[in-house]
Amino acid sequence: MNYQSSKSKKVETTICAIVLGCIPLILPFLYCLIDGGSFRTLFLPDSGWNDELMYYKMTEAILDRGYPAGFYGFNESHAKMLSFASWSPLLLLQWILYGKLFGWGLISPFISNIVAVSLALVFFAFFTEIDKQKTIIIVLFLVALKPFPRYLLSCIPEPEMFALMIVYAALCIRGIKKKSTAALLSVIYMCVCLMTCMRPYLIVLFLMPLYLWTNNIKRKREIKKSLFFVPIIVTSGLITATSVLYVFISKNFTAEYTEELFYTDWIRSFINGGPIYGFTYFFGKIYTSMYAVYNMIVEAFSEKTFYAAGLYYLLFLVFTAVLAGHMVYQIVRYKYDRSKGKEGFECMKPWLFFEGIYIISMIAFILADLLMYRIEPGGRHTLIFIVGAIVLFPFFIEGEMQCKKNQIPLKGIPFILAGLTLILFLLKGNIPYEYKLSYADNKRIEEMSLLKAELSDKMVLSTDIPSFDNTVIWTFGKDNTCYSEYYAIPASYGINLVYEDIVYNNFENLQSRYIGVAPGCELEKILMKKGAVFLAGDRNINIYKLH
Repeated sequence: MNYQSSKSKKVETTICAIVLGCIPLILPFLYCLIDGGSFRTLFLPDSGWNDELMYYKMTEAILDRGYPAGFYGFNESHAKMLSFASWSPLLLLQWILYGKLFGWGLISPFISNIVAVSLALVFFAFFTEIDKQKTIIIVLFLVALKPFPRYLLSCIPEPEMFALMIVYAALCIRGIKKKSTAALLSVIYMCVCLMTCMRPYLIVLFLMPLYLWTNNIKRKREIKKSLFFVPIIVTSGLITATSVLYVFISKNFTAEYTEELFYTDWIRSFINGGPIYGFTYFFGKIYTSMYAVYNMIVEAFSEKTFYAAGLYYLLFLVFTAVLAGHMVYQIVRYKYDRSKGKEGFECMKPWLFFEGIYIISMIAFILADLLMYRIEPGGRHTLIFIVGAIVLFPFFIEGEMQCKKNQIPLKGIPFILAGLTLILFLLKGNIPYEYKLSYADNKRIEEMSLLKAELSDKMVLSTDIPSFDNTVIWTFGKDNTCYSEYYAIPASYGINLVYEDIVYNNFENLQSRYIGVAPGCELEKILMKKGAVFLAGDRNINIYKLH
């Protein structure tokens, strides 16, 4: 490549990086405008997703004093060590970093998500030396994928996982296109370790750096064959260490949830009933879970649907099928050309391996989801793989995979799939719970500010940290559906979700010092009879001190 063409390529890559980096900046603002609001008036407390409360307040507590002074959990459960809720505190890493640098407020999660994904896409463009054709494909997909900007405008960890998956894809592509140096392999391994500690089903992604390492050894013919065992031993060690670390964090730094987060009944079926019963139960559970996914997909197209998980499962399965079909086609074509003595397809091998590993990771996820996870929340996790597939599609199907020889006419596949994605969300992108954002006027903001100021004056943080003396019960049930006002709880306090019936039946044994209830509900009358001290409140909630 001469100097002029090299300079032209750098200019093209820079332009593509700018375009990709601007997509996460532009789409959320357009999303708000189309939704009938504006980015400036977004109001996280009134969001329909109550998980965001826990993520936001835990991040706030960490930034305030290192970890929450009260216990996060469910039905007054708490972690063995420190005071985090049922999810790994590592999931808060991106927001903590942003908060340390720029401060933490109600709009901070959105800005943090946008910046993280934007930087990841810029990194991807430069590291892969992307061209304009591939950039166009990625842009079309991201524009068509409605949950992409929606999750950027949330306090849910998925955008952080989007960014990490994009970085992982860039590193692996770099390893294929350029020499896989020790430094590059080390970064890939560290990236997968972090991702697996956050989401354990991503453990299969360890296979790609293993392949790149062994492929390096294979190229150096003078190196002894015995060294092939070194990458296998190192990778096995890292997988074991990461798994042990994940289990350690889960067992010690997370609180018990209201139900099992991971179902292990299919494992117990082998232990208690033997192999025949175990396999019968195993395949029976896969069948019933697949049927549940099928029903969710059907429900997603009904008029009364509440969740979008069915749409995500459908898109995930379509992406998996397209990738698998493409890989089979390439392998058959590769074998056919080899039989005819044609050359030029050897450079396809690394791309086929990468595509195969990514497909295996998708299959491993869906099996884990069917066997071990709750199906409905699992739909959200498919988006990580969908975003990963979007940035990888152009490299699997376009350019590099054809190695500029014996071109295969598959260039239309990404455009067709992007078009189908757009049609899907144009038809069913109107599910209020999933896609409707919350906005606030000055009156609502002032209301929350006054409540926060009152609570800050009247709640005194105990020096016994962490403890239930610094914990507020988030009462959850038929008469207590509001959670927005808990955003006004002062920083560092823990929030523990307790079901309404448990509060009624176990009132005398409640350990938490504070409780929130709906004004005028039966529970508030009991609190007043028991001598609970009213601290502050508004039209949605009243906060009491129990003892």
